[in-house]
Amino acid sequence: MTDAVIKVIVFDFDGVFVDSNQLKHDAFFSLFGQEDGVSPELIQEAIDTGGSRFEVFRYIFSHAGIGLVQLEERVERYASLYNDEVQKGIIGHGLYGDTREALTALAKIYPLYLNSGTPEVRLKETAQALAIDQLFRGIYGTPASKENNLVAVMKAENIAPHDMLFVGDGAEDAAAAQVVGCKFVGIANKWNGWKDTPFPILTNAALLPSFLGTAKAGL
Repeated sequence: MTDAVIKVIVFDFDGVFVDSNQLKHDAFFSLFGQEDGVSPELIQEAIDTGGSRFEVFRYIFSHAGIGLVQLEERVERYASLYNDEVQKGIIGHGLYGDTREALTALAKIYPLYLNSGTPEVRLKETAQALAIDQLFRGIYGTPASKENNLVAVMKAENIAPHDMLFVGDGAEDAAAAQVVGCKFVGIANKWNGWKDTPFPILTNAALLPSFLGTAKAGL
């Protein structure tokens, strides 16, 4: 990558600022405690197929014998319940360690943005509940893709791809950065198992300020 100066930093949310990967996994199971025809094995099978929460619930209900007439209504209803469960857990657990202090320091130097696979309305509500929303110049979520959100940030800031850094913990984050052509720093955790990667990795987003101060040439 070029060692041009970073002008904007974009962050993923889940697994970067909060330990929400585990919360999101567990929420699928908690919603089906009393649901007939939905076993833990079926839920895990649906999760393992990958995809969005809508695709997971669609897999679950289609395999549980829910007819087409009721399927989409059930998927929408459970996706909303799922979001409520996850957001409640995120707010209850709060941010990782020194994340707030690191974001506050970075916001004094760079325009900061959020770019998450969480529905945008929910993401904004969560950022506000965690009292970090004012640290971000823009908060982007679904239904837009992460690639499109990165492009939107570049247009808003009138910058080139190499002027932007994306920080995330998922393969889709790294892929989005590669497609767009921006820099990428990964946050390693138990969910991604990142060790030897073609991009720099940190164990915590709170380490980013010191990393940027000492490793600019590595980006």
